[in-house]
Amino acid sequence: MVSDNRSKDCNTFHNETSPELQGSILRGILGSIAGTVVCILVMLLCFLCRMESISITLQLFVGLVIGWFYRLFHGRRSKTSAYVTVGLCTVSASVLWVVLLALLPVFASPAPFTAADWGRLWGKIWELLLLCAGLGMIGFFFTRKSLLAYADWKREPWHIAYAGGNGYSYNLLPEKLPAINPPAYFAVHSRFAPGTRIIVEGSSLRWRRWFRKDREFSVRDIAGVVLGPGNGCNVLYGRNYQVLVKFAGSMEHADLMFLWLLQREIPIMGVPVGWRSTAEASPEPEPVGVFASQQQFTLRLKRSARMGFTGIGWFLLLLGAALFLAIDFSALTMAERTAIIFLELAR
Repeated sequence: MVSDNRSKDCNTFHNETSPELQGSILRGILGSIAGTVVCILVMLLCFLCRMESISITLQLFVGLVIGWFYRLFHGRRSKTSAYVTVGLCTVSASVLWVVLLALLPVFASPAPFTAADWGRLWGKIWELLLLCAGLGMIGFFFTRKSLLAYADWKREPWHIAYAGGNGYSYNLLPEKLPAINPPAYFAVHSRFAPGTRIIVEGSSLRWRRWFRKDREFSVRDIAGVVLGPGNGCNVLYGRNYQVLVKFAGSMEHADLMFLWLLQREIPIMGVPVGWRSTAEASPEPEPVGVFASQQQFTLRLKRSARMGFTGIGWFLLLLGAALFLAIDFSALTMAERTAIIFLELAR
């Protein structure tokens, strides 16, 4: 069977891994450090420009920015390596920018600052660092999806399909496909707004996106299709599981796209029973047996990992708040009070 041979070829492609695909631990560390430096400078600049609320809000997105630099430098595509590297740099950025902020009033004070003063200062304000570290950890947990899709590269199409939607009715799939063959040329696009378009012409596809370079590929480059839920999207992926294009069932001519894929015997994950190609000779509608069976997939970490991330973040926040309330402000010098005021504003 042609479809069986195609499935074997796809599996052969998927099992082939290369150093370029896997990435590098060193490049991931360098990228995360670069992202850390950028985040620290931006938050300090916002605070010095009297935009304190913006600098605090940015702490929730530090993990997202550092994760973007990790992907930009093509770090190691491993969940353990990505989570450890980006997580440590996220906490470091949330802490270091507060430390640098605390040094500003110290150096600006005309009175000499001795080693004993340094010890008392850091003994009183270190708990504020826990608050910022907890805030950065919680932000990293809620903005990790793009990093997870990159690190868990063998499931990247599933991550994108289950998290790339726009509302619960965005990806409603048709119950039946058209009874006529798709034309040689058609375009899949949004029904209500201009933007992304997928142009199908013969055996080639072109994905046109605003502000990004067009992506063009042929039917031979498609290894399979993942159908997402109603609030997700559908993803066409190639060898080594790279995402080629994504679209929604609510788009114009999406049903023609599904029929076009079926007729070219592209494996579709979770294909509905009511779908069948018009090229089939059997008069009775039967389930398509050459495609992979439906796979349930949920974009989430293990329960123990989720509880661990959330617990660490809340523990640091609560511990820092409790220690801050225990500070005896009457025993502080003017420089120490000024530094704590700066840190409290930053928090």
